[in-house]
Amino acid sequence: MGTGAHLYCELSAAEAMTLKSPSNSLCALCVAVFLLTSCAGGPPVQPGSAESGAPEVRPAVPAAAAQRIEAIERGLLPPVVVEGEAPNWSIDERMREHRVPALSIAVFDNYELQWAKAYGMAEAETDSRATAETLFLAGSISKSVNALGVMRAAADGTLALDQPVNELLHSWKLPENALTRATPVTLRKLLSHTAGTSVHGFPGYVEGAALPTVQQILDGEAPANTAAVRVDLAPGARFRYSGGGTTIT
Repeated sequence: MGTGAHLYCELSAAEAMTLKSPSNSLCALCVAVFLLTSCAGGPPVQPGSAESGAPEVRPAVPAAAAQRIEAIERGLLPPVVVEGEAPNWSIDERMREHRVPALSIAVFDNYELQWAKAYGMAEAETDSRATAETLFLAGSISKSVNALGVMRAAADGTLALDQPVNELLHSWKLPENALTRATPVTLRKLLSHTAGTSVHGFPGYVEGAALPTVQQILDGEAPANTAAVRVDLAPGARFRYSGGGTTIT
């Protein structure tokens, strides 16, 4: 994921929320917070854009929806809440604290977009503010989507979670060594970050830069900007976060 810190949010009516961050050129935060219980209904709020840390709500937004929006904007909580204390933070406060130049929020209820807003600057150099249409580096938000796809393929028999992964790969193979020969790398281990693979994460690529192929990323070849993905810890030995391992899947 991008640099920065997580934002935590607790709502009186739980909503599924996705927080997205700008490209790595902004060195910004990429966060996903999912509250899986559906919230109370109401007319969807149309996507809007932000002109400041506390963007203006369109006049047509119903009062109840505006209150839910404000609950998110001003109701962030720390990872641990001490009884008797109510340390509510605003999005603007946390962005300043963690030097996050911009982020975007999209709230879904019952699979429908309720509202979307952006906060902060997309390009500080050009004084360009972020909007709901600003593109952000997805980062590790994509890991859960990738895992879902793999699990669906495993459920229908297309893939086998415990089969050696090199038996499933065709255009590229994970280089074998003494560690992998002793304990083969599998999809189950890759998805659970226990395969012993290297490369914690990826910084991304600035707009206009040459983009590597997946094989170039896995082998650390130019124009990739990260090292080769290899096994340097015994598979199954312990958990170690590896974006490189996820890339193999």
